[in-house]
Amino acid sequence: MPRPWRDLAATAAATALLLMTTAAQRPSPATFTAPDGSRFLLVAEPSATVVHWALASPIDIAFDPAGHEGLGWTVARVSLHGTWRIGSQDVTREQQALLGLEETWLRMQNNPSDTVAAADAKRWGEQARELGDQRAWLRALAAAPAWQPKLAARDGAAVFSLTTTRAALPEVARLLVERREDQALRDLERGWLETFEERARERVSDPLINLRAELLALTMAGHPSARAIDPPNPAPPRREQAAAAWAATQAPSRAVHVLVGDLDVAAAKATLAAAFARSDLIAPPLPAMPLLAPLAGERRSRIVWSVTPTIALAWPLPTPVDGDTVAAIAEWLGGDDGELARRLRAAGRAEARARVVAPWPAARDGRALLTIEATDPAGLAGLADAIIAACKASAAGAPADDDLARAHAACMRAWRAVNPDARSAAASAAATHLAWPSQPFRFGPPAPPAATAVQACAQQIFAAPAAIVEASQ
Repeated sequence: MPRPWRDLAATAAATALLLMTTAAQRPSPATFTAPDGSRFLLVAEPSATVVHWALASPIDIAFDPAGHEGLGWTVARVSLHGTWRIGSQDVTREQQALLGLEETWLRMQNNPSDTVAAADAKRWGEQARELGDQRAWLRALAAAPAWQPKLAARDGAAVFSLTTTRAALPEVARLLVERREDQALRDLERGWLETFEERARERVSDPLINLRAELLALTMAGHPSARAIDPPNPAPPRREQAAAAWAATQAPSRAVHVLVGDLDVAAAKATLAAAFARSDLIAPPLPAMPLLAPLAGERRSRIVWSVTPTIALAWPLPTPVDGDTVAAIAEWLGGDDGELARRLRAAGRAEARARVVAPWPAARDGRALLTIEATDPAGLAGLADAIIAACKASAAGAPADDDLARAHAACMRAWRAVNPDARSAAASAAATHLAWPSQPFRFGPPAPPAATAVQACAQQIFAAPAAIVEASQ
């Protein structure tokens, strides 16, 4: 390995090790709820010289209006284009230009050959760009100072992260509150098209899209998360719809903040309480999330498909369920050396390959499914029954210590892959608590699972009938 890459690998390994080994040395994470309802996790690092701030907000399809799936992610992206106070030369005229642009986009959507609408869109677009500076808010953030602002999608959350200093916390807090309360949603139409194109590419590149759609139809029909697989809609949303989506996803009680680094926790709480004192956002009620009860009986379906013949099985996860336990079950069963593969080989299916995913799709507190997608060059006949038998047999006893250690090591590798440093770990902690609000706030890698908990959860899952979809050529 060339020396630069060896040094980089050593640095990354040392950083990951530091995240784990300093857990016992750092003060206990402090949880805090600001007067406006914003939730915070504060993690002081005695040796740190900067503060990493991560803000997670939901972009779960359940929060989006029907027909505009992806709107929560769109408004999160365009929110970085600034507020009415920071970036607008004339608020009244800019609002008029943005409304005019909205109307012309809708006209073009209804009639793509409308040349008058295209000319109007160009005129309103030029006026909106002249009146609104899409970089002004980011420049104000840089002057705070805060650097490397980044927005990323993580497991049903939009996570906005930045790095700043202890002295700059009051100004950064003020700017984040202004982003929330005075949002302009500039360039909404273009942002929506980007989201539409992303979702369209994801559908085209997913060879299992039809299989998964059928599996959701059998298990979660009517559940908001099932809409995640619906075809995207190119029609741009109205600004009023976008504003409602912003309120639904950014209201203080819907967001999670994680601050890690050079913190005086008591002083930070006082600063945050003063900045996050009130909000004018009116959040609609949380979307209905019905509990997923075990299936009353086995459900089977077949679809004609043009790719590799595949079979998919799904079981509703019990509620409540622990996220680390579910992840450990997926790693224990899955993989070429996993419990499921070993049992299938013993049953004469040496070439069968199975992928275990849980929870799927992303949903609050794991109100979703454990799924297994499997192929076998020898054919699909009897494969579902073999998998069900293997899962039941696996759950009959507690995992061996070596198998549990292997599963936890896989969970740790997955965690380290996306969390090479403290800033990434802050983003991960924010997204995790947003996805699992009923579980205690935690900072750091997944906890080692208990064999008894893994066995009890697996038994509860596999005691129920499965939904089965077979996709053939």
